[in-house]
Amino acid sequence: MVEDERMRRSLWLEQVYTRGGWMRYLPPAAVNVVSALLHEPQTVEQIDMKLRASKFTAAGWQSEAWEPLHPWTDEELAAQRADPDFGDETDDADAATANAEEAAERAARIAEIDGYSQHLGVAQVRTLADVLELMVACRVLTRTGDAGGAVVDFAFDAPLPAEVLPLSAEEREKEDRLRWRSAYEPVAGSIIGLFDPDAQDRPAQLRTSLQRLARQLDVDAQTARAAALLLLDDGDFTANRDLERIAEHQVFELAADWERFDRERMSVRLAMPEAAEE
Repeated sequence: MVEDERMRRSLWLEQVYTRGGWMRYLPPAAVNVVSALLHEPQTVEQIDMKLRASKFTAAGWQSEAWEPLHPWTDEELAAQRADPDFGDETDDADAATANAEEAAERAARIAEIDGYSQHLGVAQVRTLADVLELMVACRVLTRTGDAGGAVVDFAFDAPLPAEVLPLSAEEREKEDRLRWRSAYEPVAGSIIGLFDPDAQDRPAQLRTSLQRLARQLDVDAQTARAAALLLLDDGDFTANRDLERIAEHQVFELAADWERFDRERMSVRLAMPEAAEE
């Protein structure tokens, strides 16, 4: 039973908070509340105690919802840009410019969340207590009872952001696209795994069919199709047939542009079904 509950909560984290899109529409501080509920429901008072146990949220529910921005120095920026894993040598903005840009982005983000709060009739998000109110109003969390004894839990039937928030048509389209990517990225990663991309003599082409991919990856053919199309959409893989219309049994070649792959993909999750089960 404990294992089932843990799996249920892990699925909520993946399907609602991450792939469902709520992570993109809630303040970053929402992770503090989510983390407190990963194992079981908690009372408001219990969550407050968990928050106070961290130096970053020592004020409990009254902790600031928006952490102060780090004031960059020119020396820090130069060191970061020199890091081959994280640096961007094409970015030559000085510290004053970088700090101003981050401040503008933060102000725009707060204004966006304030708009959601106004739409839902709750207070603007300034403390973690306000974050809780917003999450309950969005029906991402449930709260039963009153005051400190009220029990807070994940809403396992949570709506999508577009069903609650006043998103524009462009935002809704973007959100649909992101959910589509999120749903098929693991399978796309498994297709990449069939190329053995870490091998020195990795193949440039893979001759296959949607039916064969489906059998190899333990998914249905339409999922294999969507995952392969995602690889094509990213640009470092190409196909010699139209994968949107090709029949499931028809053979095609999937080709990898390893130079572009190495340049643009910093990390790839090679989650083959066997590895996922271990």
